[in-house]
Amino acid sequence: MKTDPDTGAGVTYDPALTPRPGGGRTAALAAAAGLGLVLVGIGVAVSSGDDGPPRMEVSAGTNRVVVASTADDLAAYNSPAVVVSPADPHTVVVAARVDRPQLAVTVRHSDDAGESWTATDVPLPAGEVRAYAPDLSFDAEGGLYAVFTTMAEATNNPTGVWLAKSDDGGASFETPSKVAGPYAYQPRVLVNGANVHVTFVQASASVEGVVNGFGPPPNPVVLATSGDGGKTFAEAVNVSGTSRERVGAATPFFGIQGELMVLFEDFGDDTADFAGESTAPAYAGDFELVVSRLTDGKFEEVSVVDQAVKATDRFNPYTPIFPSVAVAPEGEAPRGDAMYVAWADGDNGDWDVVVRRSSDGGATWGNRVTVNSPEAAGSHQYLPAVSVAINGRVDVAYLDRSEGGDDNTFAAAALATSFDAGTTWRAVTVSDKFFDSRVGPQGTNAETAEFGSRIGVVSQKERAFVVWTDSRAGNEGTGRQEIYFAPVRIAPERK
Repeated sequence: MKTDPDTGAGVTYDPALTPRPGGGRTAALAAAAGLGLVLVGIGVAVSSGDDGPPRMEVSAGTNRVVVASTADDLAAYNSPAVVVSPADPHTVVVAARVDRPQLAVTVRHSDDAGESWTATDVPLPAGEVRAYAPDLSFDAEGGLYAVFTTMAEATNNPTGVWLAKSDDGGASFETPSKVAGPYAYQPRVLVNGANVHVTFVQASASVEGVVNGFGPPPNPVVLATSGDGGKTFAEAVNVSGTSRERVGAATPFFGIQGELMVLFEDFGDDTADFAGESTAPAYAGDFELVVSRLTDGKFEEVSVVDQAVKATDRFNPYTPIFPSVAVAPEGEAPRGDAMYVAWADGDNGDWDVVVRRSSDGGATWGNRVTVNSPEAAGSHQYLPAVSVAINGRVDVAYLDRSEGGDDNTFAAAALATSFDAGTTWRAVTVSDKFFDSRVGPQGTNAETAEFGSRIGVVSQKERAFVVWTDSRAGNEGTGRQEIYFAPVRIAPERK
């Protein structure tokens, strides 16, 4: 008999009240950090009037290792994608990048809502030597699709984009079919019935002459579509347009009317990062977050979500940090009438997780709302992933360094929840131990390690699943990174 995951201590609060209570949780967790970096659940109760909304309990459950690195292999796993089957809410699948000892893909599936995990082999296409940068999507019937790139053995430049299907909830995959040819980066997949859509950045052979960067434009975001369940793909169409020369981090999604849309990032004039000019000064200009929509076979730009995005760090354009997008599903209120975009922004000098909401199909966007608490000022919050439950609750998972020491290096996975369409937020710590942001493969910042392009969250009516990169098993010598999972219960307070 299948059961729901256990949940531990957490916070209890009235979702109608705005400020997070100060003092108790922050002080207690700071003390815990000084006593071996073990997080403890501290309950916070906020009174509510008899006629107000129900008091809600948000409780993080047991942390479980999804992908472990052994003492012998010293592997580094990051950038997890997580999906739950619409045919069975207990079927959960996670795919992640392997950055060490060599570039690869790893997939794990669970048929008990994350209590246990089993490795799944994704077959390589004939003649290919390694895969990288996986993404996942379920169709409505429970068919699972995995997309990934294959890499040249000598240069690690992409040799193609491939799609593999699973008809058993991720326990096995069929032989992959080809989506696109060489020099295609950052694939993401979205499925609706027999229609399979894959976005990626299409570079050219000029990338061979650049280290950690792209050659001269065009290097557009494109989308390839299959109408036969992923067996064959039509020629990709341009998503980003010719006027935007440095783009990437694209995510396909369905809008509030079911229309095909793509969120991507425009990196402006940042040749320092985009073209691999590692010795150049860090870019001080603005990035833009852009939404385009497919209309009559062509993409048209719908809106700019934000035109003043400040980079949080230097980045490798092959594997940039992805902004996250979610659309309220049809069901209980708000019944599919809103979409949310979340990203980490360096505008205040530190890194903050921010969200914008659109209630008109992406034509206009509300003001920025900072998800992390003002108590976190001066520390970093980053890698946000946003998801919306069927009852309209909005969840944002992210990495949080606010309570991990004075040097802003120890992190914890956190989940912020909003019951008022993203206007106010409350956060609970999800990971039961802090982990060191300096542990992992060397990234573009000498002070911290590479933690990947994203973490993952899936929202259900009374719980969320959070998946993140965690370095608790490693140190700066080993650089070990693993993938962790935890359920979070989000439901009316239990009497």
